[in-house]
Amino acid sequence: MIDIKLLRENPEFVKERLKTRDLSLAVLVDEVLDVDKERRLLIAEVEKLKAEKNKLSKEIGRLFKEGKKEEAEKLKQQVQAKNEKIEKLEKELKKIEEKFNKLLLSIPNLPHESVPIGEDESQNVEIRKWGEPRKFDLNLFLTGK
Repeated sequence: MIDIKLLRENPEFVKERLKTRDLSLAVLVDEVLDVDKERRLLIAEVEKLKAEKNKLSKEIGRLFKEGKKEEAEKLKQQVQAKNEKIEKLEKELKKIEEKFNKLLLSIPNLPHESVPIGEDESQNVEIRKWGEPRKFDLNLFLTGK
């Protein structure tokens, strides 16, 4: 799997390398980055809500110790509302995470810069050759004689 950090920091490089394989693959980079941005925003929002909930929970404990039960009950309702919102956002985040991982896995490894660009293997460059290729008599294999 390609490193998301590389995609975030240098998307044009990744697109260029992917174009050597197939022009349609470069589109995936933008799609992954869009989903990643949405995913990161959701994560930040969920974490913010959890921090607020924790702060309110501590406040509820303090109010109960001081005997301010009515104020504590009001804060409990706020905590419950935050819990419901967190649960909703986490379900949405799970769907986005699945989409993100699926897209990220669909991006192939990047070919090395030395790999020639071509339509198929006939356009490959032969770098070196060792020995003579063996020639086989196919009739021998087909007839067994």
